[in-house]
Amino acid sequence: MKLKATLQWLWLNLKFLAGAFCLTGVLIWLFPSAMLDLYAKWATLMQAAGAKNIAELSTQADMFKHILYINALTTALFFAVGLVLQSPIAMSFAGIFYALVSFLAPFAVGRSFGVNDWFLVGSEAFTLLLGASLSSAIAGELFGVKATGSSVWTYWKNNWSKLMPKPVDHWKTILRGWMPALSTVLLILGCLLIFVAWFETYGY
Repeated sequence: MKLKATLQWLWLNLKFLAGAFCLTGVLIWLFPSAMLDLYAKWATLMQAAGAKNIAELSTQADMFKHILYINALTTALFFAVGLVLQSPIAMSFAGIFYALVSFLAPFAVGRSFGVNDWFLVGSEAFTLLLGASLSSAIAGELFGVKATGSSVWTYWKNNWSKLMPKPVDHWKTILRGWMPALSTVLLILGCLLIFVAWFETYGY
């Protein structure tokens, strides 16, 4: 039951991510210069938040640790966003970001994406999807929200001005029932984060 709920949220979030990815791809094709400017501003914002260029990292070990730290921090942020049932919005931003990185690679890094690059992007995106979908499934049960566009929209519309909506059950009761699934998926997320950092550092 818990796995089914997580997969339902994963499917919903995937549709938002894929939709934003495709739409951004079309905008890049139509307005490459404007989208390149947007990507440059996004990259500047990420650097201000702590992301570093490869040139700033002296060894592969430093690169591995930095990538692992940044990806873990991002996954934790998406997990937190899912707990307040805003994961579709977060995944839309992720779709925009990955489209900019992927389709503007010829301008940003001087070459188009290869198989390894697409595999890396897919792995990173799946990690974020899984983390956000797990927390969304837990929050969905807590607040009585199903993994459908209409149910999420109704929740947003009725609770947009509330800091903490009234749950349908006590959070400790909900969390207790989710502990086995939560432990399993968190272990999977940890393995994914280590693999992605390893692949980006040593796998090319």
